[in-house]
Amino acid sequence: MAYTVAHSLLDDRRYQERYKRDLAAKQAKANVQKYRDAVKRSDGTSFEHSCALTLAQCGWNAKKRGGSGDCGCDVMATYAGYRLVLQCKDTAKPAGSLAVQQALAAKARYNADYAGVVCNAGFTPAAQDLAHYTRVELLSSRDLFSLRKRFRLPERK
Repeated sequence: MAYTVAHSLLDDRRYQERYKRDLAAKQAKANVQKYRDAVKRSDGTSFEHSCALTLAQCGWNAKKRGGSGDCGCDVMATYAGYRLVLQCKDTAKPAGSLAVQQALAAKARYNADYAGVVCNAGFTPAAQDLAHYTRVELLSSRDLFSLRKRFRLPERK
């Protein structure tokens, strides 16, 4: 009888461990689904805010502009007297050459030193080619952390 009781306690522990693992897996799956739903609900404005906030955390004086009539400037930032304009594209597909054209127009309109397009989905070959000739930076949101080094900007005056 002692063997049976010990055996059933062992089975109970295994059952509890399996139950905990299954519950953790269900919660993880639910969290992934919540994240996917949030990304689907995400609009361009929140991505622009995120880019501006990232630049601000890196020492830039950044403002979200966006909206109609922004001339392709979703985020404008300054650092040590240098001005940067960004066109932000929160899309599932790679950004095309139109985004580069918009950033170039914003650079001219706001007399900026640098222009860039931020898109986490990458860029089409046409966009890469145009950016190369117009010196518009093609960036992902991770690249925003190292823009000062990329542009070789001095420390603040």
